[in-house]
Amino acid sequence: RDMGFRPCHADFDLWMRDRGDHYEYIAVMVDDLLIFSKEPLLIIEPLQKIWGYTLKGVGTPEYYSGADIEWDKERQCWTLGAKTYIKSVCDRIEKLLETPLKNTGSTLDAGDHPEMDDTDLLVPSEIPIYQMMIGCLQWAVTLGRYDIQYATNTLARFGQKPREGHLKRALRVFGYLKFHARGKLYLDPSPVSYEGIDFKDEDWTECYPDAEEYIDENAPGSKVDTVPITVFKDASHATCLNTRRSVTGILILLGNAPIFF
Repeated sequence: RDMGFRPCHADFDLWMRDRGDHYEYIAVMVDDLLIFSKEPLLIIEPLQKIWGYTLKGVGTPEYYSGADIEWDKERQCWTLGAKTYIKSVCDRIEKLLETPLKNTGSTLDAGDHPEMDDTDLLVPSEIPIYQMMIGCLQWAVTLGRYDIQYATNTLARFGQKPREGHLKRALRVFGYLKFHARGKLYLDPSPVSYEGIDFKDEDWTECYPDAEEYIDENAPGSKVDTVPITVFKDASHATCLNTRRSVTGILILLGNAPIFF
């Protein structure tokens, strides 16, 4: 704060300051810092010399809180992956359960309904292992592996009373991750191609007559050309055979970069 930074996000520690022609940011995760600046040493040096912080691994970002960070020269954008984390957690699970993870082409079988599983319940000593596995999958989703999000959310429903079939499905997801570990997000600001998409104007005021746009007072202004926001959504009808509830998916892109899923 003494360096002129102010918080600009309510859900996690993200600090920002206005430098006139650009913004600078510091993302804080426990004791990890990720600095966005044209001249990062002007931020790093005061932290070290004035406030006495000991900073390790100062340099171009490569790894941050489990995420692999890399600059893609061809597309001129940063990428976010989880290859290092996936290898670590898959090795741990193989040693813990003494079983090799198998190569699978998908996270779940098409048409699979884990809610209808009637195999034996896991014994009490196996339940924490299942819960740990689900937690690891959820962190992989946080690191950008949204291709496993549906399977992870589905299996997380059975965390209190998982069955043997649920454990096998969780191992299948880890097998998919192990052999498809290189997947990553491209934080690409270039516009999305809407070619072939027929947009229809919809009027929702009748359904939401009192709706108002929320504008974050701490949100920074724009100093670049407008970056379009695109929302894709889909829903399956009565997917859960127990509750007859539908499953809705949503994907929000800022430019070509997935920012919410």
